[in-house]
Amino acid sequence: MGGLCSSDGGRQKPKPSLSLKDVLARTEESDAPVECMLGDAKARYAYVSQRGFYPDDQDKENQDSFAIVRHFAGVARDTMFSVFDGHGREGTRCAQFARDSLPLAIGRHFRQGRRLEKGGARLSDQDVQAASLKAHVECNRLLRRSKIDDSLSGTTSISVIFHDNQMTICNVGDSRAIVGQRTPVPAPPASRRGSGTEELLSGAPPSLRALALSRDQTPYRSDERERVKKKGARIMSLDQIEGLEPIHENWGEVNLGEELDEGGDPPRLWSAHGEYPGTAFTRSFGDAIHEEL
Repeated sequence: MGGLCSSDGGRQKPKPSLSLKDVLARTEESDAPVECMLGDAKARYAYVSQRGFYPDDQDKENQDSFAIVRHFAGVARDTMFSVFDGHGREGTRCAQFARDSLPLAIGRHFRQGRRLEKGGARLSDQDVQAASLKAHVECNRLLRRSKIDDSLSGTTSISVIFHDNQMTICNVGDSRAIVGQRTPVPAPPASRRGSGTEELLSGAPPSLRALALSRDQTPYRSDERERVKKKGARIMSLDQIEGLEPIHENWGEVNLGEELDEGGDPPRLWSAHGEYPGTAFTRSFGDAIHEEL
């Protein structure tokens, strides 16, 4: 976090900062973990959300939202988790609308699928994907018909659905699902193997690495760049728009989630007719003007 400093009589104004008390005041979290079923596995979940810090708009509200639905679509061992990251003037309302609408839409299509399967509780992988796709399209259509002005506002979305011991990831935009993967522990001497205490004897504590379960939909992906360019979109960074960087399309194929973006401002989506919408993702709920691209 940081901010720009302007000159005032040759002296720089101090950068805005947050105290620990300020940080905690911006944080919302669950009181305690809650048990749920993920298929045959028993798990516990918790949540935490922290309002971002914008030096030029320090009172900007938290535009994130989330949904956790146990016994999803009427099945005791099914659970759905979703996170929504709003943006734009009406981003908070867009995220809340998707939070309230998407789980209901997916659940409705799950129930319809089970009726077509003559009451069977289990849906095939193809049925789950088809139901999820229909529900996302429906949610976007409902947002467009609502009283929310989503012309230049919207929300990204990431959902994880546990159904019949299968996990399905649904993503819209650049929100990401990750899982902690245990990294291998160096093997102990042969004389000590098989005792069940390999991790302790190795002297190295077990560790986790973040493994991405979804792939961000951004202009870093060549397939997404080509898709929006066919609709007339321009792909440039803010530095290119402002003339601080030469115009180029050498964005490569950065797989965000496995690789780091260390090239400054990311490539963004722009209309051929003006400097908007300027989003760093290529898909979202809402963003009616964005959809024209």
